[in-house]
Amino acid sequence: VAGVRLLTKRGTVDVLAKVTVDATGDGDVAFLAGAGYDQGRGAGPSWQADGLCQPMSIMFRVSGVNNAETMEAKGGRHGYHFPDGRTWNQLTEEACARGELPPTVGFIRTYASRRDDERVINATQVNGLDGTNAPDLTKAEMEGRRQVQPILEFLKKHAPGFQNAYVSGMPAVIGVRETRRIHGLVQLTLDDVQTGRKSDTAVVRGVSFPVDIHNPSGIGQAMGHYPGKDPEVQPYDIPYGCLVPEKVNGLLTAGRCISGTHEAMASYRVQVIAMATGIAAGTAAAVAAGESIEPRDVNVGKIQNIVFETT
Repeated sequence: VAGVRLLTKRGTVDVLAKVTVDATGDGDVAFLAGAGYDQGRGAGPSWQADGLCQPMSIMFRVSGVNNAETMEAKGGRHGYHFPDGRTWNQLTEEACARGELPPTVGFIRTYASRRDDERVINATQVNGLDGTNAPDLTKAEMEGRRQVQPILEFLKKHAPGFQNAYVSGMPAVIGVRETRRIHGLVQLTLDDVQTGRKSDTAVVRGVSFPVDIHNPSGIGQAMGHYPGKDPEVQPYDIPYGCLVPEKVNGLLTAGRCISGTHEAMASYRVQVIAMATGIAAGTAAAVAAGESIEPRDVNVGKIQNIVFETT
């Protein structure tokens, strides 16, 4: 890889570089350069190798919430019980089954915002579409936004403190949890993240986020757990080899497209971890460019001295 060609409003522009960092999330640059990759889930402990990716979602913000009446103000959403003994998760799952909610919306996650009268809602779920396919992305945008209104009406009817809630913010584009995972010199696995495996070539340390697999073929979580009860991990390392494509030179990856299995990616895909891989990739690219060597030939100790000293 010798750089990228950008399509701008005035035509194409070539941007040459000694080292290119693919931070597209989808591994677009690596894919176009011919790098090997996996996409979707393979054979695992509780599913078949069907290649399905985690669903896409539109997370949105609602305002007009009476904070004092909410589940968060009364012990938290997971511990809250309605007068009939049901939990919020049970209530939403039953509503999905009887058709009050869209068929893929079996759980509604309400997150506190910086304002007491706001909540961030993670509930829309678009299954079976490919985030690297333009027509599928259009379908996902339309379906994700279509699901917002019935979710809002359900919140106003059933969620304490949401009687006067209204949508006050939506993202520009739908959120994509999973697409390509580029084949690297090293691959992170489920065992690595659950056992907290350490590495002498680590460029990100102390990674800690549950194995959060939103069900690609149904509601809820794919590993048989309720939201908030995903399999825990032990703090683990991300080796430098996960950022280096196996067979393409002049290129590094960062974010959720680094090398790992479907299950491991479900832990390292979140923003703060993606940013940490970006710091590592950018540092490695600078070292490689400065020494006029390939990224795979960089002395990892130099990356570690810079990354861990500054962070």
